[in-house]
Amino acid sequence: MKNTPQTSPHSRSGFTLVEVVVASSIMVVIAVGALSIFFVLQNTWFAATLTMNSSTKVSNALNAIVYGAGSTNFGIRAADGGEVAVTQVAGGGWEFYLRGTGSTEFVEFDPVSGLITNETGFVFCDNVVTSTATLAGGGCEISITGREIGGRQQANTPWAQRETLAQNPANPAGMYLEGMTYVEIVGSNMVINNSYEGLTDHVVPIQPEQLLYVGNAPSASSTSERGYVTMEGGTLDGQMIIFAENDIYINTHLTYANDPRDDASTGVVSDDALGLVSKDDVWIASGAPNNLEVFAAIMATGNSSAANDGKFGVINYSSKPPAGDLTIYGSVVQQVRGAVATSNGSGMVSGYSKDYWWDTRFDTSAPPHYPPLDERIEISGWSESPAY
Repeated sequence: MKNTPQTSPHSRSGFTLVEVVVASSIMVVIAVGALSIFFVLQNTWFAATLTMNSSTKVSNALNAIVYGAGSTNFGIRAADGGEVAVTQVAGGGWEFYLRGTGSTEFVEFDPVSGLITNETGFVFCDNVVTSTATLAGGGCEISITGREIGGRQQANTPWAQRETLAQNPANPAGMYLEGMTYVEIVGSNMVINNSYEGLTDHVVPIQPEQLLYVGNAPSASSTSERGYVTMEGGTLDGQMIIFAENDIYINTHLTYANDPRDDASTGVVSDDALGLVSKDDVWIASGAPNNLEVFAAIMATGNSSAANDGKFGVINYSSKPPAGDLTIYGSVVQQVRGAVATSNGSGMVSGYSKDYWWDTRFDTSAPPHYPPLDERIEISGWSESPAY
C-alpha cells in the first residue's frame, strides 16, 4: 500500500512579517556599513592623491630653486662660493641673496601670499604653508611645507593673503577694487563697471592667474561702497579668480572658450578656469535665464559675520517659474545648503532643476589662488538629482 503525504492545514510558504522586517534590517545594516567603508576608502585615496601632488610640487620647486628655471631665472647653484646670504623676514619669511652670472639675484618666501619667487616675479612655488632657509656647513638648506589645492573642499580662506596679493604693485595679475563691482567676461578681457572707483566699461586684459579682489570702502556707508560683485556673464578664455567681501551675484551664463567636456572629442585640452569666492553668499539672480550654465569653482564661506550663512542659491526661488536646468560645471562649496527650487510629488514647482558636475581637472589644478585645503573637511560628491 502506497502512503501519500498529507498537507497539514497549518503548513505555509514564504516569510512572516517579523522575518521580513528582521531581514530588511540586516540588509540596511550591511548596506550602510558597505557605504561607510566606501566613503572612508574614497577619502583616504583623495587625501593620498593630494599629498602626492603637494610633494611633487614642492620637489619641483626645490629643483628649480637649486638648478634654475630657464635662462633668466638662475638657481642657487649659479652662485659663487662665499657670496650667499640669507635674511630672515618678520612673520616667518626669508630672502636668499646670491650672486651669479654677473648679476645679483634672490629667492624669497613671502608668508602672507604663500609664494616663493625671485626678483623678476617668477613663481617657484605657491600655496606654501611654511618654509625655512638657512646657511649651514658651507652650504644652504631650504625646507618647504606645501598644501595642495582642491576645489571640492572648504578651507580657512586666506582673505588677508589674497587681498595683499591683489594690492601688490609687483603682481601684474593682481587687481584690487572697492565698492560694488560689475564684471563681464569677454574672452581674454574683463569689462568692469564700478561707480565708487569711477570705472565705466573699463577693459582689463586677463593676465595668467588673474586675481580680482573686491573689498569694502573705508566708510562702507552705502551699498555702492561695499564689496559686492555682480557677474554679467560671458565666455572666459584664460584663468582667473574673484574674491568678494560681500555677496556675489550671477546674472546670466558663465562659460569657457573651450568646454572641458569636449576635450576628448575635439582634441583640444581646455585650460580655462574660473573661481568665485564670497565672504558671504553666492546667488543666482532672480532674473537669470532658463537652463542657466555656470562654469566655475564656487565658494560661499559666510566668513564676514555670524549673520551670514555662506549659501549658494537662487534669489526668489520659490516664486520663480520652472526654469529648466541649473548646470554647474566645476564645484560648489557652501557652509549652509541654499535652495534653488521647490517641488512636490508631481515634480518641480519653481526654480531650477540641479545639474551639477564636478570638473575633474580640479582634482589636480584648481583655479588660480583658490583657497587651500583644510584637512578636517570631508569630501562630498557632486551628483545631485532629483533632490532640490
